Amino acid sequence: DPRGSVYVADTGNHRLVRFDLQGRLQAEWGGRGSEPGKLFEPMGLAIDRQGLLYVADNGNGRVQVFESNGKFVRAFPVAGWRSEVFSEPKIAVDPQGLVWVTVPLEKEVRAYTASGRLVRSIRGAEAGEASFTTPLGIAVDPNSRQLVISDLEHRLAALRDVPSK
Repeated sequence: DPRGSVYVADTGNHRLVRFDLQGRLQAEWGGRGSEPGKLFEPMGLAIDRQGLLYVADNGNGRVQVFESNGKFVRAFPVAGWRSEVFSEPKIAVDPQGLVWVTVPLEKEVRAYTASGRLVRSIRGAEAGEASFTTPLGIAVDPNSRQLVISDLEHRLAALRDVPSK
């Protein structure tokens, strides 16, 4: 995060953990559950420019947003996320604040506003030269504006420009 903290999604223990750069535990929160702030198999993490933490709460089929101290901010649903093999979604936030997620079982990458409004869905064939089959990982290069997607079939797809709203 902007202060140098490192966050870990402790999937099996249904929690989030924050460490300093020396590896010292700073905070942990979550616990198994479906109420706001609780988690079920958290997977991917991303931090926006304001330092908010976005969590792919896979088993609950939603994105949850937290402040760096673990305070719950908001959540929104992501259709297609569920506790199932090859449904290990990842998440990234682009410089404009769009929240990009992989939805492996639906074979899609989606973009949401920070408040959870779906603004774009991309299927592998629609990505042109950067096609993918089953997207798992995702990252946004803030300098080149490339959206990079890792594919289950061991390939990388890089969209040259982050598709706009």
